[in-house]
Amino acid sequence: AGAMSSLPSHLSEGVERYTPRHVVGAARATMGGIDVDPFSCAEANRSVGATVYYGPDNADPRLRNGWPRRWYGRAFVNPPGGRGDKGRSQQKRAWFRLATEYAEGRVKQAIFVCFNLGLLQSTQCRTPAGLAIPLDFPICYPSSRLEYTYPGGSVGKQPPHASCVVYLPARGNESTYFGALSRFSAHFSPIGRVVVPA
Repeated sequence: AGAMSSLPSHLSEGVERYTPRHVVGAARATMGGIDVDPFSCAEANRSVGATVYYGPDNADPRLRNGWPRRWYGRAFVNPPGGRGDKGRSQQKRAWFRLATEYAEGRVKQAIFVCFNLGLLQSTQCRTPAGLAIPLDFPICYPSSRLEYTYPGGSVGKQPPHASCVVYLPARGNESTYFGALSRFSAHFSPIGRVVVPA
């Protein structure tokens, strides 16, 4: 993949790909809404429905790039693909950015669309101190490959790799936490197997 890092959503070989609507719907139902989408555009946000999205076509010039902005509340993250500066995986970079925002309490809960399961392996290596990896959280493994959509709404060919969806649950007392896990399982089980770490 030789994607440009400045483009929104899931990119592979320079092509924008948006999260399938049923996955976005399950994310919204799990979290009760979406406050911020750090890698998006106006077209993708019609489906995501984030209160604020960061993307190159945002009318507010300060909101055109999600990397330097604060992420907060209920975040929906479908990271850019490919490699950015210094050849780093954009997906891995986005994961650790989300893990930082979550650890510091700005992000209260999040859905992370992992478009390549290689992230589950690569985040185990050279993990920044104190940050969680996707395997520390509940994950939905879809029963079939997710069909991302292209700008204009056409459905693309199935990607050459499997995806998963990682949930960073709402924290609080035991009831809040287990309620969040229950919602994730209820809304994502129709999509695929949900695995919750012990």
